[in-house]
Amino acid sequence: MLSQSPLYTFDFKSSPEKAGWTLATSKNEGQQTYIASEGWYEDKGNTLAGPKIKVTDNPWQFYRITFRSKFADSGYYAVFFWDKNGKMLVDDVYSSVYPSAEWVANDVVIRGREGAVDFTVNFISRKQISVCDLAVTPITAAEAAEWADKLYATLPPLAYTAAPDRWSLIPKTMVNIETGIPIRVVMLGDSIINDINNSNWDALVKRLYPKAEIRIITSVRGSTGCWHYREDENFKSYILDRKPDLLIIGGISNESRSNIDGIESIREVIKKSRAQIGCEILLLSGPVATDWRLKDANNPDAPLPKQEPPPMPDFYKQMAAMAQELQIEYLDMYTPWHRYLGASGKPWGWFHRDIVHANDRGKQILARILECYFAPKYDSPQIEGYRNI
Repeated sequence: MLSQSPLYTFDFKSSPEKAGWTLATSKNEGQQTYIASEGWYEDKGNTLAGPKIKVTDNPWQFYRITFRSKFADSGYYAVFFWDKNGKMLVDDVYSSVYPSAEWVANDVVIRGREGAVDFTVNFISRKQISVCDLAVTPITAAEAAEWADKLYATLPPLAYTAAPDRWSLIPKTMVNIETGIPIRVVMLGDSIINDINNSNWDALVKRLYPKAEIRIITSVRGSTGCWHYREDENFKSYILDRKPDLLIIGGISNESRSNIDGIESIREVIKKSRAQIGCEILLLSGPVATDWRLKDANNPDAPLPKQEPPPMPDFYKQMAAMAQELQIEYLDMYTPWHRYLGASGKPWGWFHRDIVHANDRGKQILARILECYFAPKYDSPQIEGYRNI
């Protein structure tokens, strides 16, 4: 039972056009298209865009979106946020809508954004888009965690043990989380960091620490790493002005760009953040990328046997060494993600919405890694069987 009434409902039986829905036909089918949150990727297709929905007074409100769909081809639901000047924020939400010849129910959860006054719900596909019975309802963090549990129960369990010495370099963060002092967590990076944000990991952490007031601010640009954020102007707008108590740096775009060294760029961002802000810092290795598993090209939807993941890239080893040198907290998300993928037995691309990015299944695994990392040390740090889900 939901704790609040819907903010918005639409059955699509009356005129969608009169209700503010618009259909934009793709002009770039099969071509590369730039999306601010993702960078250059293949065009996603036609877009059915909904009217603007006013947000609640809480910028970090969770919303449950339910709808029924009948897509002729795979597609996406997308949520775009808009500021008071009518400008769309970069940190959007994308995930999969699966093809089906019959109507299927969809149940997803998103979190609001600081600075957003409206958001829109959109549906995207290269072929026919059929949607009905849409409802958008504010929910509590506890209800968001319950939703996550239901999704996680449909997935192979994640076997992951968090390092026993975790948190030693973010003591203020943990005190704030445990005692309920509001904490601003700025997540810096690319579309992968945006997907980690959209995993709703904070709802799981808040369940562990009921007093916690975690305020997540995603500061992202598609295909962008610290080689961009190190520049003074960008450092100010993407980091300094966001006022982090905890700065989380991650993604898969931090490696060297042109003649700019990737490790030294991360180092410079860390040093500037310490000197100008004094915030604590958590550095993440990149998890999700392309699905590397071998598959049968003639039967790509077939379950796959267990496969060993590729070795960790040298760049992430260098990141870990730098984190130790600078004495900042480091979380290896590469290893648990790729081990999970290789052991899952699920078909190729089952955890992805496109060639690179996670869908809600994949995002849920990212959320569980962070849940395990932040879990109280007097509880079991082993995710598999961690809670009776």
